[in-house]
Amino acid sequence: MSNNIALNKPAYASSFVSPFSAQRAVDGTLTPIRRWLCDSSMPGWLSVDLGKTYWIQRWVVKHMGAVGWSSPDYNMKNYSLQGSMDNINWTNLDIVANNTSNSTDRTIPFAQARYVRVNVTTGLNTNQSVASIADFEVYGTSSLLSGLLLRAGKSTINLSPPFNPIIFPYTASVPNPITAVTVIPTAQDSSAVITVNGQIVISGQPSQQINLNVGQNNITVNVASSGDDQNSYTIAVTRSSP
Repeated sequence: MSNNIALNKPAYASSFVSPFSAQRAVDGTLTPIRRWLCDSSMPGWLSVDLGKTYWIQRWVVKHMGAVGWSSPDYNMKNYSLQGSMDNINWTNLDIVANNTSNSTDRTIPFAQARYVRVNVTTGLNTNQSVASIADFEVYGTSSLLSGLLLRAGKSTINLSPPFNPIIFPYTASVPNPITAVTVIPTAQDSSAVITVNGQIVISGQPSQQINLNVGQNNITVNVASSGDDQNSYTIAVTRSSP
């Protein structure tokens, strides 16, 4: 998940001082003139429409100290990352308090969101009624599965742990008489390309049969959506001895 999914996406703000609009904070240009500036009573916010639902795991805010301004004076103090599915109801995904750093780079537990925003409750350390962001980045993926089944004939084989879109390694055990299995992966993103052991599989449809040796057999399910990095799920299937 190395792509900045907020880059050049539509950006909005509670307010801004012209010409320092919200869009300047997501254009990937790290200079003092390409920033968002909000000069009003806090709280203020900068939001981004990601265009579709993603699983978010990392966010970055580069403050004015990152572009040469006095640090920590011109870095923001208190703010949070919020996520929303409808651009109305917002949930805190992460909270930063008493910041002095030039850059905020934080990893969070996976969270789904179509919209993200930085909600600023206390602005710059030197002037708490002013907020400014030189660059806002969000990292996540839509290259995930919504379902993953392992079958032998018409029987479903239990995965351990039970399937979860943000858990990637699985194990399963089968008795010796089972000599082959199929995998049925279902993608969250209808445009995703899925492969099972390198062979393309249609979302929601079974793979070709995978023959099992006695002992451990590794199955790799790869999911790739346009513009996103790939994610790989693995199933280690152990077939028992006779």
